This record gives sequence, C-alpha cells and structure tokens, in this order.
Amino acid sequence: MVECLKPKGRSAAPSSGACSPPVLPAAPAACSGLSSNRSIPAPSAAREIHHHRADDLPAYLVIVVVGHVLMTGYMLTDTVLRVSPWVHLAIWVPLAILAALLTIQPIKGGVIGFQWALKMHGFNGTDDEAVDPGRGGPIA
Repeated sequence: MVECLKPKGRSAAPSSGACSPPVLPAAPAACSGLSSNRSIPAPSAAREIHHHRADDLPAYLVIVVVGHVLMTGYMLTDTVLRVSPWVHLAIWVPLAILAALLTIQPIKGGVIGFQWALKMHGFNGTDDEAVDPGRGGPIA
C-alpha cells in the first residue's frame, strides 16, 4: 500500500482520497539554473565538462534530423498546396534555421551523455591529453 505524503500545516483533502504529489527538494544553489524540471536532479556543479568534445557529430545529426523532417514537410505541403518556389523559400528557410538552432544543444548533450555512458574522452578518470593518439602511448 502506498502511503500519502501530507504537507506540513495543511490537512489532506478529506473527500478526494488521492495522495498529494511528493515535495521534492530544491536543486543546489550552484546548479539551480541547469535543470528546469524539479523532478530531475541537476548535474553536479563540481564536474567540469568544458574539456569534453563532441566534435562535428551533433552538427551532422542536426542536418540529418532537420533535413528529413523539413523535406517531408516540404513534399507534403507541395502536394497539397501549389504555391510558387518563393513562398516555399519564405516558409522553409526560416523553419530550417529555427529547427537547427533549437535542436543543436539537446543533440550535443545527447552525444556528450553517450560519451559519458561509454567512458570515452576523459570520462574514464584518466587524462586523455597525455596520450599521443598516433602511437597510442605516452608523449615522450
């Protein structure tokens, strides 16, 4: 049986019989701006991620995702509405720019999260800069 959490200073609703949602603790002051959803804990503010590189993969993924979505929209719109190419340019170019700008950060976060999950590029606790990638050994 699930026990209901009752807020302090207020009594539970007598007739509803429903539990109130749990009260979650606030994020630490240093991390309060990182997570807008209070149910997901903010990442540790002590971990520096500026040295973790995602290189060009997020940009390639944005091009593939946005290109497929917008091309599908363009083709469906073109079959339903017969408009001039200038109208299509006026519609789809701003949408492409907006979609690319809105998706680059989540996709980059996903790539860095994937690197973290596989313990790649500095997430394994060792200094990757001290190893020469050409020879695989320490830099002499």
